[in-house]
Amino acid sequence: MPLGTNSRVSEIAGRGSDEDSLQVPADDISGGVVAEIGNVSAFTLYLHAEGAVTVTVEFSPDDSENWYEADESPIEFSEAGDSATNIAYKMTHVRVTGLNSTPVRAQLREVV
Repeated sequence: MPLGTNSRVSEIAGRGSDEDSLQVPADDISGGVVAEIGNVSAFTLYLHAEGAVTVTVEFSPDDSENWYEADESPIEFSEAGDSATNIAYKMTHVRVTGLNSTPVRAQLREVV
């Protein structure tokens, strides 16, 4: 006899994570690029640098009023490459800034 369940597996499996593109395609982020995070407690920051660059990562808990550099920052590239950084801070906004004009692609994906 089959067992009945009250499972919500299909709802959970179908729950997509939000993705936000800070900078796509890769471009100069030396002026800083900001994204509103919303009600997210953890996310992964994906970076692709087209050459040597140092990228700072900052968070704002109060709608861009104050900014704080993350412990994971700076992220340094000695040459072209990729980085994926898991970040678990409660914030409203994230800002990434390149210390030179090397093109960088930056994307966020919520961890659910």
